[in-house]
Amino acid sequence: MAVALPLIQRALTALADPKVRAQIVEYGRPVVGAAKNLGPSVATHFDEVGDRFGQKGLELREAKLRALVADLSSESPALAEALRPVTESLIHIRQMLRVSATLSFFKRKKAHMTIDNMLDDLDRGLIDATSPGAQPNLAG
Repeated sequence: MAVALPLIQRALTALADPKVRAQIVEYGRPVVGAAKNLGPSVATHFDEVGDRFGQKGLELREAKLRALVADLSSESPALAEALRPVTESLIHIRQMLRVSATLSFFKRKKAHMTIDNMLDDLDRGLIDATSPGAQPNLAG
């Protein structure tokens, strides 16, 4: 897990970059709404809990995030490059999910908690990057 923290931190740093945020706004308008729906709270979407946790739920979350990042960067090589740390983090998470599927119950649950936290961080980073109040003013 020691490798995961620096990868996630690089991803979050990239998502916080005003230039990356501006590119996301420019190229990602159609998917901005999707990014805002990435992190439903358990309190408001209790019925979706089964889809959010466990091996299958975590795999689904990772796949949705990967698809979102691919959609965001599909029309802009510069944005794809800027989001590379996010993509690398998702690749690492996918590898962690493959390994966790082979672990004993208690070790798997511990790994799932770590993976869930990593996905939460990436969800939050993407949501923050697309929030209207957080958009950078590059005109100055």
